[in-house]
Amino acid sequence: MTVELLKVKCLPVLLYGLEACPISNKQFNSLDFVLNGCFRKKFRTRSAEVVQSCMLLFNCLTMQETVVRRKCKFLTNLTICYVMYVKTLRYMN
Repeated sequence: MTVELLKVKCLPVLLYGLEACPISNKQFNSLDFVLNGCFRKKFRTRSAEVVQSCMLLFNCLTMQETVVRRKCKFLTNLTICYVMYVKTLRYMN
């Protein structure tokens, strides 16, 4: 339950707008540190292997994978909006 709350409420706030920005590997590491810290506290462990196993078990992607998926969705929607805009302009002329 707590992990689902993290995924539904906290991660969207943390990731807000990142799909529109370039992100360096250092920034991805910082985001992963936050996510791993949440799992460490929830499951009371310091083991990276346990954290990775819990993330897999709860279907929680790494921050890089999550941002890449969000970026693809963002760019797809942006392309669709652009195509609709161009079609509207053609119709008006």
